Amino acid sequence: MDNIRYWTFKHKPGEKANEDKCKELILQAVRNNYVFMQYEYGFEDTRKVTQNWNRVRKVSEGDVIFLRGDKNIYAYGYAIRPRLEADIKLKMQDIIDNKDHGKYNSSDFCGIIHFEDSDVFYENLDGEENWGQRIDVDSWRLYYENGIPAQSQDLYQQGENEYGVLKELKPEKGKEIINELYNYLGMKGDVLSLLKTNHNLILTGAPGTGKTYLAKQVARLLLFGKTNENELNDVERKQFNEQYGFVQFHPSYDYTDFVEGLRPMQDETGNVGFERKDGVFKAFCKKAVSLPKNDTIDNFNETWDKLVATLNENNYIDVPFLSNKSKSFRVELNEYGTGLANRTYPNDIYEQGGWISGQSKFFSKDQLYNIYRGLPGVPSGGHDNYRRAIVEEMKKSLGLKPYKEGNSVEKSDKNFVFIIDEINRGEISKIFGELFFSIDPEYRGKEKGKIKTQYQNLIEQGDVFYDGFYVPENVYIIGTMNDIDRSVESMDFAFRRRFAFKEIKAIDRVEMLYDSNNGIENYADKAKERMSRLNEEIERIEGLSTAYHIGPAYFLKLKNYDGSFQDLWDNHLEGLLKEYMRGMQGVEDKIKTLKEAYNNPKATNTGDADENL
Repeated sequence: MDNIRYWTFKHKPGEKANEDKCKELILQAVRNNYVFMQYEYGFEDTRKVTQNWNRVRKVSEGDVIFLRGDKNIYAYGYAIRPRLEADIKLKMQDIIDNKDHGKYNSSDFCGIIHFEDSDVFYENLDGEENWGQRIDVDSWRLYYENGIPAQSQDLYQQGENEYGVLKELKPEKGKEIINELYNYLGMKGDVLSLLKTNHNLILTGAPGTGKTYLAKQVARLLLFGKTNENELNDVERKQFNEQYGFVQFHPSYDYTDFVEGLRPMQDETGNVGFERKDGVFKAFCKKAVSLPKNDTIDNFNETWDKLVATLNENNYIDVPFLSNKSKSFRVELNEYGTGLANRTYPNDIYEQGGWISGQSKFFSKDQLYNIYRGLPGVPSGGHDNYRRAIVEEMKKSLGLKPYKEGNSVEKSDKNFVFIIDEINRGEISKIFGELFFSIDPEYRGKEKGKIKTQYQNLIEQGDVFYDGFYVPENVYIIGTMNDIDRSVESMDFAFRRRFAFKEIKAIDRVEMLYDSNNGIENYADKAKERMSRLNEEIERIEGLSTAYHIGPAYFLKLKNYDGSFQDLWDNHLEGLLKEYMRGMQGVEDKIKTLKEAYNNPKATNTGDADENL
């Protein structure tokens, strides 16, 4: 959009703040998706305050806001209207004209102030530490913890002074900074671009390169523009759990696990039967495909909870028959508290726990829900007259509303990411079945990619896939695999052409060694050196390649051995390398050469080994 403007909003806690102090506020802002400053506007009697307030009124919904500390820019987001409801509304211009804002200091007023002459700027004076002037953003994107220098006056529009809290950038400079932030993502940015373009992506490479961890980082990037879990707030963590799915394939995994199948179930009488159940991927797509419109009426779950509470308190209720209101039958909870029972007692006298075994009728929650929606309680319809009477009693006594199915559904505007770890270890054709067609990026969506699954005739009306299954356009799939694994050979061309492939090399993921939370910060440099020397030597062995490199994830195990590189070699690396070279001649000599490379810097050629920390 050509009318977007670009702004930096400075986080500066107090006049003596430095960049390190600002970083505390920066991470707080990242988690909460806002920019804020802590300047106390008492009497509006300085030109600087007037300039800032006049400038902030120019910021509009949809403008780009850059998250800035004292000197650096760390992320960007799009301005939105305030999330918090107003306690009071004021006009900035009135405050500027009257030079009076004193009664709305944080010490005198506790609440949220919206300004009628700005659609994005507000004050939150609620709380001792978190008060301040704010602009909310949709989400902080491409957060880079080291920041990009933002002091050059060449970045800003003419007339902006260096010390302004809010400053407007030249549009071309704003776009350059976004590209620069993106470049700092490195491998994560490349993977994200591939995923967006292809919808289906497989990360391949040597063991220990952190492919699964990278896949989760890219999932967060796609969903929120943030890489690491500690950058998400509580709401985003909950959303991530809803919009993210994970499964690991193995040789026993099949279609019934992934798509759908018949599963054994036991009713209240102990009889075992089978029912169709969605597999993990189909259930995930069901969450992603649509949202019910507001015209759907269905309060069955909350009414059921009321019924259970009533039965727990009173032991039973009497339900009138529909055909003869003067007669009734008694309903209790079943033994497990998961359904209802109509029991027979000696001489028809109720005594808790004293019913006659084998002469009871049972009604599950799912069966009653079917009746509520106008469907048979069970396929045969047996005892449905009892179930209909129970539903009518729930309407009469517990507030169950008449069911109304919405006429249509609204398409979800959220993205969903499904990760398949070790994707090559399963028998792909057996697991995916007819989904080979629907996962194709060219056939995503209801109109182009709809298929009939193997159990289509068992799917009930009201199911979003009643007319056929399809993979929604907003579902992205990331697979991971070690491409030296022998099971890779089972992946046929029909499957391979539906996925983009990205090799993740050990050198691409060196950053894993320097993560401040990994516990090996004291050994990171030496680990990088040893990994590089070892991998160079591996590549010299005929028959091996970068796919056989040792990834940085193996070196994270140093924290378990107090930094002992010898223990890491003995317990993890040597055995893996021998497995790589199984069947080769001269394995012991090759292992000796690899160990020397692992221990000895070649540049010095002195034979002095690195110390085992």
